[in-house]
Amino acid sequence: MSLASFRYGSDYLSIGRVQTPTLRLVVDRELERRAFVPVPYWEIKAELEAGSGERFTVDHANGRFAPSPKPARRSPAPRPTPPRSRPMQRRRAPWRRPAPFQHDGPDERRFGRRA
Repeated sequence: MSLASFRYGSDYLSIGRVQTPTLRLVVDRELERRAFVPVPYWEIKAELEAGSGERFTVDHANGRFAPSPKPARRSPAPRPTPPRSRPMQRRRAPWRRPAPFQHDGPDERRFGRRA
């Protein structure tokens, strides 16, 4: 606070050559902080051991990974509908008298020849 701010009270705003850029930095930082939306992420790290027994930690080359979004819950796939079938129509053939039994050989003489 400067001496001028004590003289004029709380309504007085001091603007100096150092205060102006500093105030700009503070305001920008506050706007960034308010606009920040946290996003979950994964980091892949591994602790390895060399053949000589030396242990070391490695990170994945891409750094952070955004988790894959959960797929939306879908309703199960509809079952294929079987083709509509019609009941078979029974056709009744007109009744026919069966053909007579054909006789061969010696029985033909006994029953006689039928035409």
